[in-house]
Amino acid sequence: MKNFLVVLSLFATVSALACPNYSGKYIDEDGEVFTMNQTDCVTVSWTDTEGTKQFIADGSEHVMKAEGRITAYATATMLATKMKVKVRMDYGGIEIPDGYPDQFDLEFFLDKKQNLVEKIQYSGKTEYLTYLKQP
Repeated sequence: MKNFLVVLSLFATVSALACPNYSGKYIDEDGEVFTMNQTDCVTVSWTDTEGTKQFIADGSEHVMKAEGRITAYATATMLATKMKVKVRMDYGGIEIPDGYPDQFDLEFFLDKKQNLVEKIQYSGKTEYLTYLKQP
């Protein structure tokens, strides 16, 4: 019985550390390739032609991307099957047209073929984007 409890404890510890591996190259719906790099279950970066966005999955708010006066802040958490991100936008006093959200929620997960799926929720709407994994 004691051995069983030790094995169960080790399994629970390893399971708590498990997370999806997003590292790799993907292609979006416009045919553009981007790269995801991941360090353990904490840092995920997304690099494309517009630059790099970084998610630090520690539950604290961090700058995801800054461009001019506009800054996007992200609060990310890594779960066993997905990464959840709350994004808060600071438009730096720039007048933004209607329809641009100040906050939105993202979820990233891998489908059965290891393609990256992004779920985007804002203003009561939900959208899904699928990015094809490249060899």
